[in-house]
Amino acid sequence: MLLHNKVPFLRGGPEETTKEIIRRSVAKTFGEGQQIYRLGDEGNDLWMILKGSVQLKDINSKELSVLEPGQVFGVDAVSLPEPWTLNAY
Repeated sequence: MLLHNKVPFLRGGPEETTKEIIRRSVAKTFGEGQQIYRLGDEGNDLWMILKGSVQLKDINSKELSVLEPGQVFGVDAVSLPEPWTLNAY
């Protein structure tokens, strides 16, 4: 299955923009419970979940959200590079 069919964020936009996002994409694999980024780390990545799930937690490790395949996070970090305000696992 093509990436743009798995990720709703990529559907419906200009074809050239979608191609550029896919061209710049790098696949990364994380183990269950492995930290993806820490609160305070420099945020400049856009993340797309293709398989599994991601937990977003606050400074006290309270789970705020669970993201599933097809969801995107980090949009704010790409448009306004600032430190992450949550932990992602």
